[in-house]
Amino acid sequence: MKLLPLLILISFLAIPVSIYPSMLEKDYDVNDEDLRKIAIRKGIVLKDIDKAYIDEETKKGNTLHVWIAANRYEKVKIVDVLKDLYREEEKAIIRNPSVYYVDEMNFIMFTNILHKAYDYSEGKGLKRLLGTIAVMEGDYDDGKSRVEALRNFLGDEVFDQYKRNYPKRYQCLIEMDKENNE
Repeated sequence: MKLLPLLILISFLAIPVSIYPSMLEKDYDVNDEDLRKIAIRKGIVLKDIDKAYIDEETKKGNTLHVWIAANRYEKVKIVDVLKDLYREEEKAIIRNPSVYYVDEMNFIMFTNILHKAYDYSEGKGLKRLLGTIAVMEGDYDDGKSRVEALRNFLGDEVFDQYKRNYPKRYQCLIEMDKENNE
């Protein structure tokens, strides 16, 4: 199966994701409570999460644990802020609705925890996760090539594996680049 090597390879990057969720056959949806329950069961977050825990994890830069603890409204607001950061810091626009990214991020994190590909290290961030999803979706628009943005996010080795394993998705990014250059 080609999916598992990509899961493992990407999990070692500086991002906590395994794969872009649209590449998976999503036969289930993940809600906030499902994500929280599996994270508790696997010992990733505490069962009784309070403000002190969230503050401590935030100071560590472990925004993924904060994400798991957040409710849906808070997650939409987090994604709104992250999209603003991309616009301000990198001059990149991410257009898909924030709620779309909440669902995708929940699904990725749930899948990673379920398949033991979750990166527990501190300092792994939601901004990187959002950016990676947006780049793979072709929704990361900094006015430059979407293919080059993907290469920059994944690195050459994972990028080459992505091209081999997901040729249709890669071709779609090439077509988006062509449309932007016309």
